[in-house]
Amino acid sequence: MYCSNCGKELLEGAKFCPYCSSIQENNQNQVFIPQSEINDKQEVITEPPVDNHSANLLCTISLILYFGGPITTFMLYLVMAVGYSTTESLGIFGNVLSLMTLLSSMSGLAAYVLMIIARVKYPKSKYAKVVMWIYIVLFILGIIAFAALAIYCGWYIGNCLDKLGQMG
Repeated sequence: MYCSNCGKELLEGAKFCPYCSSIQENNQNQVFIPQSEINDKQEVITEPPVDNHSANLLCTISLILYFGGPITTFMLYLVMAVGYSTTESLGIFGNVLSLMTLLSSMSGLAAYVLMIIARVKYPKSKYAKVVMWIYIVLFILGIIAFAALAIYCGWYIGNCLDKLGQMG
């Protein structure tokens, strides 16, 4: 038999605990489980669970916007290029193409905003972290490509000016 207050072992039929002086009533069939064993078996939840569904939805929409806008615009350009030889002959389709280019740029911006919202609102979401790193890598690759293009254009213009100088 164990004390219902402190858990120390008592003699059978004891009416009070000699250790903590608490009165013992009807604890004949009680089994004492030490607090250390209870703590080992219980999971302590200190943080609310991550709402992966909402974070995943935001990130998926972000990826669709990021890649969907440019891909749709590119496919529209290909369709238009097959049927029309110049942009002047496009007419209303030229306006649609310009609008799609603008929407494609805006969808990229919206994708970044959704990714930032997902990272701030759901900081534990692994999907949001992966999407963030994808965007960072693509941004860095874009800067490198832009720098390479600028260097190439500078080199090409320099060669053209040299040839003009030699001719003139």
